[in-house]
Amino acid sequence: MTTGRRLPGMMAGNQMVMGEDGGSVEVLRRRFRNGEPAQTLRHAARAVLVDSTAAGPEPEWVDDVLVVISELVQNVTQHTRSPGELVVSVASGMITIEVGDADSTVPRARRPHLSQAGGRGLLLIDAISHHWGVRSCPGGKSVWARLTVTPDPPGVRDRSEIDDADGVECRVGRVG
Repeated sequence: MTTGRRLPGMMAGNQMVMGEDGGSVEVLRRRFRNGEPAQTLRHAARAVLVDSTAAGPEPEWVDDVLVVISELVQNVTQHTRSPGELVVSVASGMITIEVGDADSTVPRARRPHLSQAGGRGLLLIDAISHHWGVRSCPGGKSVWARLTVTPDPPGVRDRSEIDDADGVECRVGRVG
């Protein structure tokens, strides 16, 4: 990968770089085994995202993206028996993170008991992300989250097109 390469949907000076059709562009796709630590996926995502944002300090939002990746991948490990797939896409100052698995059970955010060690992952994702949700896919589901990563410069598509939850396609492949 070339240092300083900018991904579609990322800022390049004062200009937003977009896909040829103005839509989202997939920048990372990785399958993972159930029980595999999220660390390797986070490292791959960081490398792609940091390389895309030009020289200078790492943007603050990269850590938020990595937290969401960790939480979604760990949900697959803790609550299913299937492998999973991570897909990261970029469009108009937004990053969509999807994690698919072969289990059709829909996750739900719950308020854990104060003494409970875990159970806060979806609450954390809800706090960090602009939107998140679950989409049924052939052979399982995809849990996705969208994060705002830069303000939109003039001339970029209306954000209402991006925020529509129905606009999240099931990009993950069959993982079962």
